Amino acid sequence: MNCSILGSWSWGTALAQLLAINSNNVKLYSITENDVLLINNKHENPSYLPGIILSDRIEATLDMEYAVENSDIVFLVVPSKSLVVCLNQLKEIYNWQTLVLATKWWDKDLFCPLSYHVNSILWDNIPFVVLSWSSHAEEVANNMPTGVTLAWKDSQVLDNVRLLLQNDWFRCSLSTDLIWVQLFWAFKNLIALACWLVDGLWYWANTRALLFTEGISEICKIWEVLWIDKSTLISYAWLWDLYVTSTSSLSRNRTAWHYFSEWYSREEIVWRLMHMIVEWVFVVDVVEKFMKKNENILLPLFSVMVNVINHNDDPKISMENLFRKL
Repeated sequence: MNCSILGSWSWGTALAQLLAINSNNVKLYSITENDVLLINNKHENPSYLPGIILSDRIEATLDMEYAVENSDIVFLVVPSKSLVVCLNQLKEIYNWQTLVLATKWWDKDLFCPLSYHVNSILWDNIPFVVLSWSSHAEEVANNMPTGVTLAWKDSQVLDNVRLLLQNDWFRCSLSTDLIWVQLFWAFKNLIALACWLVDGLWYWANTRALLFTEGISEICKIWEVLWIDKSTLISYAWLWDLYVTSTSSLSRNRTAWHYFSEWYSREEIVWRLMHMIVEWVFVVDVVEKFMKKNENILLPLFSVMVNVINHNDDPKISMENLFRKL
């Protein structure tokens, strides 16, 4: 099958490698000329996946139209801030191929999933799948056993995408719970950030496990009130994602939370980590808006984290007060 991937960062390159291993031809769209030259001539993307030798089935290009033409499926793997621009460019050349949105985010201003932009900028009822994960691109590119969740309302489209991606070590679970598969991204990040915060405050494994469990408990409260599909709670989009983000030393949020444990402000940390995409900057705003819309659901852990990040509460005192309430 002919596949195109828009976005040559680490996750886009890892997906290109996965598709190529599965005997597909891949055109990888990039905005960086040097990356295109290295991928095509050296079969490597050292900017994002150094040391990984890429398949010769992968062809990089600076031309989006060339990448998309004659493709059977298009993967959107651009940074969230670039998605709307990318979709507007894609609209001029899109030919009703199956789309896979592999950009995870939630629009905090409109309080809507990114899938909303796909439908509003392109068309309703296009063949479209959301891919949710918390899988380090380095591990995917090294063929480490990995799970992701594919979500959409059409089971046939889901099956087709799963067949394209899945192999002996890359597994796909399916879901029709499109909204919560995307919104869980924000909640799992805030739980993970709580775990990294207590690590920075020099608490040990028991405390991290305590907050990990409390976070799951609070998600169950949300489920009971809002009737989320139970299968979503045990999917790769939730428990897998939560575990990886809460425990992996590769987590980009880990450094940020060590700064927070030392009483740096949100603004100071953003300035110090300008070179990193630190998700909590946006996650906390999404969760705070959700909590204001659902004030009847008591969420003490999420409340503490919102107040520490957005309202400069003392992290040590806030955690001590939380432990007394649990």
